[in-house]
Formats: sequence, structure tokens, C-alpha cells
Amino acid sequence: MTIILEIPLRNFQFWSGGKDRAEKCTDEQLDEIESMMKDIVPENGWTEAEVNDFFWFEFDTIANWLGYKGEEYFDAGVTESDVQDAEDWFNCILNANEMIDIANLDRNDYIYRDEDEEYVLDEDLVYDDFSDWWSNMNDIEKVKEYRKYE
Repeated sequence: MTIILEIPLRNFQFWSGGKDRAEKCTDEQLDEIESMMKDIVPENGWTEAEVNDFFWFEFDTIANWLGYKGEEYFDAGVTESDVQDAEDWFNCILNANEMIDIANLDRNDYIYRDEDEEYVLDEDLVYDDFSDWWSNMNDIEKVKEYRKYE
């Protein structure tokens, strides 16, 4: 006997890894996922096991539908838009002193005496080290850093 039920995804009884991932989602996200799943419904509909396994083994796809690069980004609450905002923020930082403060660089490492024996800040070196500091972070770390200054 075949029994066909139509229930909202938010009321679906997930288990194991599917349950772990579904519990990370808000009701609104589950509604959005449900809408996306309707677009790719198998010919005979979704079985319970297929729905659960989709959440368990294809959560990167689900996270992507919701605007995240993958499960790790979803877990961190970092969307593609957040990553772009962080990059835009970084690219707008032009002041060497601000760069030193943000990256916790040692100001003394960038001060030298010029030909007039005056102390000068080597802004090019600050920029290079600041850029290296930023480049050595992954997207999630960049967004966390950006959020400190929002």
C-alpha cells in the first residue's frame, strides 16, 4: 500500500543527520527550502527517506539556495552578501593608522627615520602587511572582523 501525505517541511519528522541539519533552519528557511524542493520533485514525489537524506547529505545545496556558500557558512551565519560587504569594507580602508589598529599591527615596525632624521610612517609597508593579514583569513573570519566595525 502506498500512502501519500502532503505536509509542510516544517512539520516533517527528520531523523539522524537530516534532523541535525533541519534543526538549524528557521521555519521561514524551511518554507523557502520546501519551495525549492518542489521545483526538483522526483517523478513519484519525495519519499520520507529522500527528504531526510537530502537534508543529511545535500545540505550544501540547501545552504546555497538560502544564500550561503555551504554548510560551514550557514552555520556561521555568513551569506554571500556578507562576504561581499566585508570585502567592500576592507577596500575602503585607506588610512595607514586605521589599518594598524584594525589588524593589531605593531606601529613601531613601520616607523623609520628619513633623510632629515624625522620619524616617518612607512605607509606602503603598512598597506602590504594589512593586505597580507586580510588575505590570510577565510571568508568567515573576514566577515567576523568586518562585523566588529559595522
